[in-house]
Amino acid sequence: MVRGGARIGSGAIVRAGAVVHKSARIGTDARIGSDARIGRCVVVEADAYIGTDVWIEVDAIVRADAYIGTGARIGSDARIGAGAVIHESARIGSGAKIGENVVIPANSVVVTKAVVPSPWFVEMLCGRIVR
Repeated sequence: MVRGGARIGSGAIVRAGAVVHKSARIGTDARIGSDARIGRCVVVEADAYIGTDVWIEVDAIVRADAYIGTGARIGSDARIGAGAVIHESARIGSGAKIGENVVIPANSVVVTKAVVPSPWFVEMLCGRIVR
């Protein structure tokens, strides 16, 4: 359900069961999966992919060409860089900043206000940030 006032770019697809807040902005050719929740003042830029059952909280920004896998949760005020990949069921804490082209593995947790700079990635087994 796209609530009145939400701005949806041309070619964007919002699948059945998804809920987009009325103040959200979805960019050109972005894809929003079924049962996703896009919160208040969230910006999803052009060509971003948001998987099934993803929740993105208040004021988060997902940059162009980013991929967010099924079941991931993105906290309020989080920033996801262009081309970043957040794999299935990962958790990104409120205020975290994920750089461009960063890869976050499935089931990983990035804590509140953490900064993962480009072009690094998070190792799943020990939670270290490495190049």
